[in-house]
Amino acid sequence: MEQDAFLEEVEKILSLAQKEAVTLRLLGANAIRLRSQTAKSMAASRRLTDLDFVGYKKERARIEGLFERLGYQPSRTFNMIHGDERLVFFGGEGELKVDVWLEVFRMAHTFNFKDRLHLDSPTLPLSDLLMTKLQIVELNEKDARDMVCLLMDHDLSDDDNDRERINISRLAGECADNWGVYKTFTMNLRKIKELAPNYIADQSRTHLVFERIDKILSTVEQTPKPLSWKLRARVGEKRPWYETPDVR
Repeated sequence: MEQDAFLEEVEKILSLAQKEAVTLRLLGANAIRLRSQTAKSMAASRRLTDLDFVGYKKERARIEGLFERLGYQPSRTFNMIHGDERLVFFGGEGELKVDVWLEVFRMAHTFNFKDRLHLDSPTLPLSDLLMTKLQIVELNEKDARDMVCLLMDHDLSDDDNDRERINISRLAGECADNWGVYKTFTMNLRKIKELAPNYIADQSRTHLVFERIDKILSTVEQTPKPLSWKLRARVGEKRPWYETPDVR
């Protein structure tokens, strides 16, 4: 689906959700395009086929009804087995796939967004958008570029009060709660710092991204860790620290 038609479809879904008071928050690459002009301009020529949302478990039936009214076909077997956490729908004669995570986002790492959905709209908060990219263990170029764009276009903060800033206390808190998350996040932050010059022509903007990454890393390292975290850190990479995500 071409970008213009794709964005019209996103707007149609979000409009009906708002009209029917169904909570849907966009995440992933498409959410980052909405929140980052740099990401949108870089992705202009990319064919778009996937949409990802987060919603409330208690609204599952209403979410299913919403997509049915929009002409989407549910993945019936998948939804029957996994529908307590995730729903899948297909639209546009099967060329558009929609994932709806019901509060819990489970990939290489697991995050519960139940208490985050009210903080922003139509996407997850910026810190949570960044988290869904930072948790990818086998980072590809598109994901690295998305994160660079997000960090280039948005300053940092220590709380959720400014929706246009990335709350680094949120990132540091997740890292302090789970050594595996810490391992993956810090590994990827250092990796995108290495890759950033490949995507940014303006050297001053490159240094801005470097500064923001360094600030996140510093905050993560300085946040106190519990004993359980320190014990897991001693084990390190001898034991897997992430799950193999279900990419169906």
